[in-house]
Amino acid sequence: MIFWTNLKIALDALRSNKTRTNLTMLGIMIGVAAIIYILVLGDSFRHAISSQVKRLDNDLIVVRPGSVSEGIFNEKGLINYSPLSPYATTTVTEQDVKNIVELPQIQNVAPYMLINGTVKTEKRSSDVASILATSPEYASILKLKLTDGQFLDNETNRDTVVIGKQLAIDLYGTDTPIGDTLKIRGRDHTVIGIIRQADGPIGINGVDLNNSAIISLDDGKTFNQGVAQIQQIIITPKEGISVSNAEKAITDQLLKNHAGERDFSVLTGQDASIVSQKFYELITTLTAIVASVAIIVGGVGIMNIMLVGVAERTREVGIRKSVGASNNHILWQFLIEALLMSITGGVIGAIIGATVAAITILLLGFLPSISWLTIVVAISISVGVGVIFGLVPALKAARKDPIEALRSNS
Repeated sequence: MIFWTNLKIALDALRSNKTRTNLTMLGIMIGVAAIIYILVLGDSFRHAISSQVKRLDNDLIVVRPGSVSEGIFNEKGLINYSPLSPYATTTVTEQDVKNIVELPQIQNVAPYMLINGTVKTEKRSSDVASILATSPEYASILKLKLTDGQFLDNETNRDTVVIGKQLAIDLYGTDTPIGDTLKIRGRDHTVIGIIRQADGPIGINGVDLNNSAIISLDDGKTFNQGVAQIQQIIITPKEGISVSNAEKAITDQLLKNHAGERDFSVLTGQDASIVSQKFYELITTLTAIVASVAIIVGGVGIMNIMLVGVAERTREVGIRKSVGASNNHILWQFLIEALLMSITGGVIGAIIGATVAAITILLLGFLPSISWLTIVVAISISVGVGVIFGLVPALKAARKDPIEALRSNS
């Protein structure tokens, strides 16, 4: 009964100052919305990467130039990094690819190299398109599906290209430009296939296939003085061969090719996705810390308004104490007011943040992922802010002397 009485008093007090209450809640709404927005983005990106690895049956093996320790992230987290590392000459060669293909444990092998340049038609161009040179096995390894035409094969002409659906729309205004031509670094290529809309950039591949132009490896080498600058090799083992056995065979072969120098990385699909996941985790954490400043500002706003409310209602506190209200009753009366503002603002902010994040994720081509942990975080933040910043004003009200409070004109 005491709780419900305090709740009713708190609601009446908040309703009597609607403008002040709404402005106070606004700070909490903005802070919680910002944090939830960031958490949902991070969860969605990580979920997209994990889903792709699972979709590929977790049997993918990735070979990359340089050891794992040369990157920004590895499976252990943030490490030393040289800003010139991405510009170093690749240590993976075509001979490595040929030797991996010959291994008895291996089913499919697809090296690829990225090419800098512009993709354009007579009327339009795209500076954001990725130009990817690879082999026909690339489609089968990543289980790519086409909406029209065919993927590259050993019979297709050197000057042919397969493009992503979004790139087709950007360049031609349609997703069926089979047979049309486009220029890659000034040279004509005929479109022979359109990749079905993918679920955003792939964590393993690191390329947005929706905005990609894919050509053969031999074609790509002509843009690099006949040399294949291989950034990655993706591999699948034969049926019945475990990923660990295939990974060991590849590592042994590459060590032999590189005179025992471990200037390469052999990773499973799950291991390779950790790099992207660590990146998203770090960015999410850093931006969430920045966004938490807004929560603190909102909490200070609650404390400020509650202190003003205590000063204005000193006589009310004296009357309640004179008729038997204890310090705990007064404490809970004001603490409930703070909790009502913070929780209401937090719930509204969480809904706004999750909604905006979902829209953003969908626009980026991912599927939004909102976990229960995110919801718990939103509620916990709201309750925590209410308790922390509402406790001081509540204690101040509870400790007022009833005689002095009755003498007050407030």
